[in-house]
Amino acid sequence: MTRRSIATRAIAFLCCICACAAVAPAPVYAQPASAPLTAQARLPKVETMIDLIPALGRAWGERELTDLLVAFRIEGKPVAKRGELTTFLQNRALGVELTFRYAEVLDLPRADVPAGTLVLSNIRLYGPANRTHAAFTGELPFGLRFGDTREMLIEKFGPPDLDRPHKGHFAPMRWDTKAYALFANLDDDDRLRTFSLQGPVVKSERAGFEAR
Repeated sequence: MTRRSIATRAIAFLCCICACAAVAPAPVYAQPASAPLTAQARLPKVETMIDLIPALGRAWGERELTDLLVAFRIEGKPVAKRGELTTFLQNRALGVELTFRYAEVLDLPRADVPAGTLVLSNIRLYGPANRTHAAFTGELPFGLRFGDTREMLIEKFGPPDLDRPHKGHFAPMRWDTKAYALFANLDDDDRLRTFSLQGPVVKSERAGFEAR
């Protein structure tokens, strides 16, 4: 076979490939479904997720609260000073703070436990640039990230129920649901600095974001 015939066959082969590629339909890739929102957090270097909602409003010794304390590696017992209605337990190195209040002075009081019972009212996760706590470096609930903008928060959760100036600064953004209130504290650049879940602040029949 001559060199000319070999070259001719090679050119014909390449032309055939190009023609097939021109008529072949473009591949169709399925669009990934958006991940559902979840109120679970993940600690650094830990595979297990922590559901924050069940512990809210729980009294000392109740299983849901005990499980949360173990997960966050928080020791001690909440004790309010005389005349005060609030006390705290925290893991500063992890960036976690738990707020306890008496059941009868919650925004929506818990009447099924004796007066004077301290219950978990707020779970706070700190971001960078806080003086008192290290930044929480695990995964935040609802797919949030420290540094998310006000616009990103509104896109994810919708317009907040509270977002108004307070003494020259904006109060924390707050979204109300039946099971909890979600708080987002922003820095001077309007980016997420601190995330909190708290027991309900007002009566609401709206489902939590993880159920929508």
